[in-house]
Amino acid sequence: MSNTKKITKKLLLFLLFSFHYIYASQKFTKPEGFTLRLPSEWIEIPEQILNEHIKQSETLLQKEKSSGFDYGFQLSPKEYWLQPPYILIDVDNSLGRVSESEFKNIPKLNEIFAKGIDDFLKSSNDIINDVNFEMPAYDSENHIFWFKITSEFENAEKIKMISGFVLTQKGILKIFCYTAEEDYNQYVNLFKDIILNVQIDEQLRYKVAFLDSYPSLQKVDWAKVIAYGILGALFLLFYPYFKKKKKKL
Repeated sequence: MSNTKKITKKLLLFLLFSFHYIYASQKFTKPEGFTLRLPSEWIEIPEQILNEHIKQSETLLQKEKSSGFDYGFQLSPKEYWLQPPYILIDVDNSLGRVSESEFKNIPKLNEIFAKGIDDFLKSSNDIINDVNFEMPAYDSENHIFWFKITSEFENAEKIKMISGFVLTQKGILKIFCYTAEEDYNQYVNLFKDIILNVQIDEQLRYKVAFLDSYPSLQKVDWAKVIAYGILGALFLLFYPYFKKKKKKL
């Protein structure tokens, strides 16, 4: 076999492996107008379990209300619900369509987020030692705001979260993907594929408008909205501290 054919064969095998999760997947279509494609061994977290977990996190941090989540999914089989790796989704249409220019001001987002992190750590009762915000970037081709967070718990355990805020004509589809740090390299490409390949219904797909390049006329501090939306996802990182209360699968 010639070198060219060998290289071609290896390339095809690499592409097949890279996109295995896309082709060998199941679809979860939701009434809010999106479809998520996940590998066949993933299952949906029941709404009741998700709500209980949020309430437990709020109690743990002595918060009256944290960010809500509409859907959750995790790899099966696991001993408990919400064991990494898992995915949480927040369909946030509370403020309507967002101009993509709001996601391009990375320095302001970092500034607001840093302040929010300080407040968050003070309220965590020393359960979390540190939170590191990485890789903020806006993908103008796919209309996705990407970021990564590493949280270190008091027992030295680290959880990584890679997330994508997918813009729509009605608001933001927030996708948060969690994994233990030691498993990050195993799941990072899968998480990126899941976010990139979420299917948005035609009427909801984000369309760039002429005025998007101009400062927003809305009296909304979008940097704060975005930053605190990210912080809300951190509440769901507290699974190690109430495992005994969790519902088994």
